[in-house]
Amino acid sequence: MPIATPIVGRSSPVETNRGSWDLKQLQLEGNEGGPIPLSSLAWLKPLPASASDDELRSAYYRDGVVHITGVMDREKVLDTRERFFSHLAQSGVLKEGSSPREGIFRGGDPSLFAGPGTVTFNTSVQANEYLRLSTEAGRMDFIDNFVHDEDLLRMVKRIKNDWSEPFLFKRQLLRSNIPKSERSSTKVHYDQVFLRGAGPTSLTAWVPIGDISPRSGGLLYLEDSVTLGLEIEDAFTEMNKNLTAEERLSAFNVNMTEQGALTSDAAEFAARHQRRWLAMLYFTTLA
Repeated sequence: MPIATPIVGRSSPVETNRGSWDLKQLQLEGNEGGPIPLSSLAWLKPLPASASDDELRSAYYRDGVVHITGVMDREKVLDTRERFFSHLAQSGVLKEGSSPREGIFRGGDPSLFAGPGTVTFNTSVQANEYLRLSTEAGRMDFIDNFVHDEDLLRMVKRIKNDWSEPFLFKRQLLRSNIPKSERSSTKVHYDQVFLRGAGPTSLTAWVPIGDISPRSGGLLYLEDSVTLGLEIEDAFTEMNKNLTAEERLSAFNVNMTEQGALTSDAAEFAARHQRRWLAMLYFTTLA
């Protein structure tokens, strides 16, 4: 789970190679529409937590997103990973004999383990033990302690230095997609759709709980899209003006697509708006 923000943002030019990774290796795709072409992909340049406050804020307000490395203690992150997969172990998802700290998939049919946000299998919590346990974990004390991490909250205050009393909104979402699963990625969206009761001033932190390969997981962020997000939301505001107050605030009203998303086809969305999807690395090294 990576670092993102409420409305999408503009990127600086980025290289096509990152360490030993080449964008051609990634083979990324949305829920529909097939692979995202190489011409629609780039890397988002990270900043270390040791960067100055001015550098962090400049990137955030320019791009709408800032990918920061080294914010939290690695062992604390891995402890949380171990607690999470220990909770999920009873679903049978882990490789026999492996440690929950590693979180290694047992192999076989990924459709048996449809997690939160998956649209392919249309399973209910009751029908899917893995989904039930994943959803349950997001409400457990160890996750609540994780999101209240002092280093994480300190970074939020560095970026949002005008916030006198930051308020942590209770919406902790855990995503753990299975290798080689299809249509399991989150659809194209922006967070403000789900927070219309307030102005677009929130900050969302997506935190990777362990080393996440860019080939099989992590966050994609659309470049140069702060203005695009504002334009789209303004259009929804116009369409929603004749709805009731309650319906206008809903991400699922008559004018919205399924699950409050903009589209399921990430490749088509990037091509239509002539922007690239920015990938990130969540490793302690670039190897």
